Amino acid sequence: MGSGRIRPFKALVTTVLGRLDEQRTAPDDQAGGSTYTIDIWDGHPLAEEVCGALGHMRGWLSDLRARAEKFNEGNEIPDPHTRVVIYAGQCLIREAHEPTNDPRRAGLRSGRTVLFSPPSCWRSV
Repeated sequence: MGSGRIRPFKALVTTVLGRLDEQRTAPDDQAGGSTYTIDIWDGHPLAEEVCGALGHMRGWLSDLRARAEKFNEGNEIPDPHTRVVIYAGQCLIREAHEPTNDPRRAGLRSGRTVLFSPPSCWRSV
């Protein structure tokens, strides 16, 4: 596994462990994580915006990092200092329900089946 795969994993694990340790030294919204699950479908008016959320976050965070690096180049980083590691991930899971033929469960769905065909807003890179 290359270092490009280890860094996000390390960031995720470090964040989770910090939360388990009740990282009380950091005020709200400075350490931790958030998970947002949004259901969309083909034709949903917000599908493109929802699917593009990671791209928007990457753009904003890349700009923020570039500005901080530019400032840091002309200034000595003090010891101690704080390294802020931000991990942003997104996955698209196509879900469907299998209909049941069991007459006792008429009108009910028999559970969730995850399909691996991406929604129409999926873009390959």
